[in-house]
Amino acid sequence: SAVKQPLETKRFKNTGRRFVDGAAQTLVDRLMLIKVKTATGEKVEAPGEFVDPVQLQVVCQTLWEKLPPEKTEITKADIEKYANVEEALLDFYESCIRKAVAAVNRLDVPEAKQISEGLVRGWIEQKLITREGKRNMVFRERDETAGLSNLVIDELENSHLIRVEMRGGEPWYELSHDRFIPPIRESNRRFLLKQPY
Repeated sequence: SAVKQPLETKRFKNTGRRFVDGAAQTLVDRLMLIKVKTATGEKVEAPGEFVDPVQLQVVCQTLWEKLPPEKTEITKADIEKYANVEEALLDFYESCIRKAVAAVNRLDVPEAKQISEGLVRGWIEQKLITREGKRNMVFRERDETAGLSNLVIDELENSHLIRVEMRGGEPWYELSHDRFIPPIRESNRRFLLKQPY
């Protein structure tokens, strides 16, 4: 599987690490979970159709970084302790925002001077997430996408936080996966709590 195979490659084989007792499957099962609405309107977690490659990479990298160096057998308990999907996606989101803002602010163009972390966070939550907590699509115009400079949009797409979908030959953007919505909202909540008033 995509979780186990990297440990068998030349690059990682000398680490001596391996997954045991169904730990890799536990990780995959968690990554497949999505929120769905039942006939009564209740939201429950249910297995989706596939695992998003970006999320798989993010969570596996987080697991790898958090495992103690002497740990060679990765168990279900390790998945519980070191591979929290929501926190890994939250960290990834925050990293994407910081990198996009830094990359754009390095550019010597007037529109780059107005880009801040708060602005990008607000744009993502207001434009790419509906009030009901669903993904929303926004149309890319010549210089901006729903009011945000395309310089930032390109950085967010390159990081795989958002993706482009061509409709009628025109580019539209959305979050790369529904699973990002709760971590984005939680991260933005924490960010706002830290802001001086």
